Amino acid sequence: MNNVWTMDGSVITDGKSASSPMYYDFDSFEEMTISVGGNDVTVQTGGVSLNLVTRRGGNRPSLGGRFYLTDENFQSDNLTGALRNEGVIGTNKIVSIKDYGFNAGGPILKDKIWCWLAYGVQDIKGFLLTGANSDALLTNYNFKLNIQAFTQNRLEIHLQGSQKELWGKYASYSYPLGDYQKNKFHFGVPLLKIQDEHTFGNNLFVSARFSFNGSGYNMKPIGNLDLAKIGVWDVTKQQWNENFEWDGRYTPRYDFSILASYFNDKLFGLSQEIKAGFDYSDRNNVAEMEQRSYYEVNWNTPQLDLTGDGLPDVDPDIVKFKNIRYTEQTTKVSAFAAYFSDTISVGHLNIIAGLRFDKQTPSIQAYPVQTSVWKDTSTWQSHIASGVAEAITGIFPPITINAIKPDYSWNVLSPRIGVTWNVGGKNRTIVKFSLAQYGDFMWTKISEYFDPLGTTGYLDFWWLDGNGNGITELMELCWYDRNTYQPYNAFDSNGNFVGDYAAMQNLMWGGYDFENPEATTAPRTTVDPSAKSSRVSEAIAGIEREILLDFGIGLNFTYRKYDRFTWTLDYFPDTEHALSQSDYVPVGTIPSTVGGYSTGEAAGRPYYLLSASYGRTSNRLFTRQPDRYNTYAAVHLTFDKRLSNKWMLNGSFTLQKQASYLGDEGYVDPTNIWALDGQPYSMHESTSGKVAAYVYSRWLLKFAGLYQLPWGMSVGATLNAREGYMVPKYFAIRDLNAPNSRYQTSTIYVEKFGETRLPTFFVANFKIEKVIKISDNGRIYATVDIFNLFNSAVINRRYDGLLGTYYPHDGSFVPNATNFLANEVLNPRVFRLGVRFQI
Repeated sequence: MNNVWTMDGSVITDGKSASSPMYYDFDSFEEMTISVGGNDVTVQTGGVSLNLVTRRGGNRPSLGGRFYLTDENFQSDNLTGALRNEGVIGTNKIVSIKDYGFNAGGPILKDKIWCWLAYGVQDIKGFLLTGANSDALLTNYNFKLNIQAFTQNRLEIHLQGSQKELWGKYASYSYPLGDYQKNKFHFGVPLLKIQDEHTFGNNLFVSARFSFNGSGYNMKPIGNLDLAKIGVWDVTKQQWNENFEWDGRYTPRYDFSILASYFNDKLFGLSQEIKAGFDYSDRNNVAEMEQRSYYEVNWNTPQLDLTGDGLPDVDPDIVKFKNIRYTEQTTKVSAFAAYFSDTISVGHLNIIAGLRFDKQTPSIQAYPVQTSVWKDTSTWQSHIASGVAEAITGIFPPITINAIKPDYSWNVLSPRIGVTWNVGGKNRTIVKFSLAQYGDFMWTKISEYFDPLGTTGYLDFWWLDGNGNGITELMELCWYDRNTYQPYNAFDSNGNFVGDYAAMQNLMWGGYDFENPEATTAPRTTVDPSAKSSRVSEAIAGIEREILLDFGIGLNFTYRKYDRFTWTLDYFPDTEHALSQSDYVPVGTIPSTVGGYSTGEAAGRPYYLLSASYGRTSNRLFTRQPDRYNTYAAVHLTFDKRLSNKWMLNGSFTLQKQASYLGDEGYVDPTNIWALDGQPYSMHESTSGKVAAYVYSRWLLKFAGLYQLPWGMSVGATLNAREGYMVPKYFAIRDLNAPNSRYQTSTIYVEKFGETRLPTFFVANFKIEKVIKISDNGRIYATVDIFNLFNSAVINRRYDGLLGTYYPHDGSFVPNATNFLANEVLNPRVFRLGVRFQI
């Protein structure tokens, strides 16, 4: 197999380099890890495991191993003058990477029972652009047992453990040290798969499979592993001095499936392959966490009126004391699918038609709601005076929630039809065309829409340290008058709460019933029965042509339309009114400059805020988003010179366009429609130690090649290039004279979304390999890899271009500390030495 996988600049050819494990960490709502360990490639997505490449033991005993070394002494420096001039102190760098392991297989009972096992380790040490450590220890265990009791039957049992330890996860400017993460179990994520396959005669094949994946992790702040320090967020620096949170997730998943395939060359006079089956999946997301109260300090924006002039003042000495409730919740989705397809061959024409039905149902198990007030800890006692915990928990107590099984599900029919034509019957020209329509994957987060109102919430206080002793005391906790901004004591000397909670809803508290904090009501979110899965309609056409022997080209066209989106809006159940365009009113005009920055295309446009008549609500409506749809169109050109005459070369070039259209009713706030409607959309993706990025490029270019030299040597190279990712530019307006004092802030884009992009990404890699024969079947491979051959210093990620906050009442401007700050620079050129063997 030629070039079946390309990752991190390495090319897998002939299946050989699959013995070299690599990983790529992808964090969105749920984590995805791609690892190549031993000779198995495993993908885990939100608790899903899929074996892509498998290795089994055979009658001939086999043994393989590998060791790869990358060291800081093999590495260049790509910190350029341009980077230094903008304040970058260092680039992402490797300290060392040790990648080693072995695999072995053979018969237990010849022709009947075989086993295969593998062990692999990646010990990675490095640091990020900010100078923070970025270390990882990845350990992979694999065991596979294959049993063929009789000719028509084969049983496979596969057990895998994948342990991942990370130091510096999410480390960034805002979170300098990051987190320490480890999987929940000692040997890491357990994966068990049991699959039995049986052939009936020459025409019928049946497969039954059960799998369990026990994904889970625990994560704590590196600078506060025992949570002995109270959390402190620096508002001006936009940076954690200390973090306060222990976070854990356990996402066990159970899957059952049965597949039957029937082959008949003469059924109804046609050659047919019929497949039918069903799947059942039980997907769980268990939150295991501990969160504590924390402080927000060093305020550089006006908050309280401390001078008596009726306007809030900037005072860096005031502190906000933050308390939250959080759920230790188990959300669940039960998913059932049934499918049928028929592949019909007529001469040189293949036609495939299929239909799939999916039913996905959410639910929630009983769970506790905790409070961040941890009065029995030394952390709390050393910072907060006696009596504060009791006073806060009196109005903000923990509670318990019963199990919830809503009458709600996504039922989706997915039809598909495809045609493949072997033009002329000589396999030199292949034409393909397909049409399909399908729905979405229901994440366990959907279950949270059915939580009763009152299960979460927050309760804040301003702490004015009157005696300067650094201890938070009850009579130093304040709220403020929302009209005059003047602070007042939130409690009296007996610990009774005396604040105006009605006026402070969504300002100093929210998310629960203040008058009856232990009560829960109907779900916070009203779910519209028509709000179901989104829809994708897809058309793909392509042609592949073998121009010369071992050389072919392909041209593919793809078009997709995404619609039936949903959104969540503020909602008033009594009047059945949801937030709409009519609730927004023009408040002012955007100036041409703020804080010395040009407001670009936004200048002179109106900005909108909620009207004075818009009330308070903690309720939401989950419903269809009218008018909105997304489109995706791409042209994909490929060429492939297969390995012959000692060389191979393949590549691709993709042009793509994706855009989001909001129509007349697909939005509620008109302020930025000019900058968003018809503009690109993108997944907002973050990975360990890196800020989220809009990962959309309008063009991509890839090349990979190999040349076999004499004496068992070969050289190879890859080239990857793409347009840089998008970085939005915007600022905030906080209008203290807004018609509704609870809603004073609007986000203002200064250009159309997608106009500002990072530089073009370009990286070339080189490899040389020497093969040494040690027996008829044994080989030793010695390799040298050079990553980032030309020592490129391209910036891969930046913080958003958030300029700061503008105050129209006096024209003042507070800059944002992370505005367009560089977050990741491509690692400099580095050499990797390696050796692997297989006998």
